[in-house]
Amino acid sequence: RSEYMPKYDYLGRVRITPADVGAYTYKYVKNAVYYVDGSVEASGNGSETAPFKTVAEGVAAVTAGDLLIIKEGTYNEALVLNSLIGTADAPITIKAEGSVTMQGSTYFGSPYWYYTALQINSCAYVEISGISFVLDNAGFGEARDAYTLLAATSNHVTVSHCSFGYSGSGTQAYAVARFDADSTDC
Repeated sequence: RSEYMPKYDYLGRVRITPADVGAYTYKYVKNAVYYVDGSVEASGNGSETAPFKTVAEGVAAVTAGDLLIIKEGTYNEALVLNSLIGTADAPITIKAEGSVTMQGSTYFGSPYWYYTALQINSCAYVEISGISFVLDNAGFGEARDAYTLLAATSNHVTVSHCSFGYSGSGTQAYAVARFDADSTDC
């Protein structure tokens, strides 16, 4: 008989229950794989059979060594990565499965004050691949800077096999990308 009985919690983490105590402790699954599928009715736990509905939920779940797979479709949200930290041996990987378009914009406030479709801020050892990013700037007026990709204070970030574009009315994006001076090795 095993002293521990593994079960999954709502985030897909393995929960270990000591059989004779009944208290819960958490053991995180190393190199977990999470899924996002915008076509599902309701968000699940991020597993392949019960994927998250939004990319933001998937991003919130990943840690060093994890893989986030975004299923085919158009997602009306920006990809916002804030303080996502992998390691050299265990990067965080975000990749498309099939044709994935992230069409949206997010407002990146002080100290930058920009709109962006892909925001990478204070991240390290993150790999992003296969996603089409479209800045949808409808409604943010003439006085705002807009970038399809904005990377700030990040390092060891790889963006590969991605495309970048613009959609909407009003001001066009001033540039496809802006890299803050502190962002190295992007």
